Amino acid sequence: MPEGMQLLDGIADVYVADNQDPNNYLDEMRDAAALIVRIAKCDANAIENSPKLKVIGRTGVGYDSVDVKKATELGIPVVITPGANNRSVAEHAVA
Repeated sequence: MPEGMQLLDGIADVYVADNQDPNNYLDEMRDAAALIVRIAKCDANAIENSPKLKVIGRTGVGYDSVDVKKATELGIPVVITPGANNRSVAEHAVA
């Protein structure tokens, strides 16, 4: 969303991946302080190879695509955004 990207403008360098597996862009992950995932799978390898990672954000609810155990071991909180996808889910259900 452009509004979200505007909030980060001038505050952070943003890398938007075109691949759902962070293991395919570990070079970019080495300097990442945050990872926001939608459909990506964030496994232990991606987390371990992101030494500056401070938080993992998952849009919507559920942690199934993030290795929460590894993140917790490394002191990295995993957060979700409950309610963020309500409208899309409702539209999908009706369709």
